[in-house]
Amino acid sequence: MLEQLALFLEALALGFAIGLGYDFYRAFCFYRGRPPAAALFLGDCLFWLLATGASLIYLLLYRWGQLYFYSYAGLALGALIYFSLLSGFLRRWWSKLLRVLFPFGGRLKAAGLRLAGLLLPPLAWPGKLAVRGGALLGQAFYRGWGRIFSGWRRN
Repeated sequence: MLEQLALFLEALALGFAIGLGYDFYRAFCFYRGRPPAAALFLGDCLFWLLATGASLIYLLLYRWGQLYFYSYAGLALGALIYFSLLSGFLRRWWSKLLRVLFPFGGRLKAAGLRLAGLLLPPLAWPGKLAVRGGALLGQAFYRGWGRIFSGWRRN
């Protein structure tokens, strides 16, 4: 009985975490205004697909594939508790946090792109060399076969 209670509380925590993640995702989506309905629909579908994957991993890895009603009840109850008690407060908090972090994030992104612009060209040089060498080898190979089979093309 005690083990079942512990497993129920784990499922409750996972449902709560999924609700928290969904609120963060929605705050992120609405940070710069309302996104187009199609983009929001696709994003919601992707989020819930990932949440379903997390739930299945929990059910299969931590439960060894044993599915009980209290597992599903814990997931649903955890999400219900989060959405009914904390969602309104935390969604506003996420929005404020994103407003504070995004200006810094823009500068961080610009610095990262500058650093990538400095580091990636030397790393891409061997790949460019291989592509050019492959193109030259391909042309030589085609010319060689062209000489061998040139009589076939004329007939």
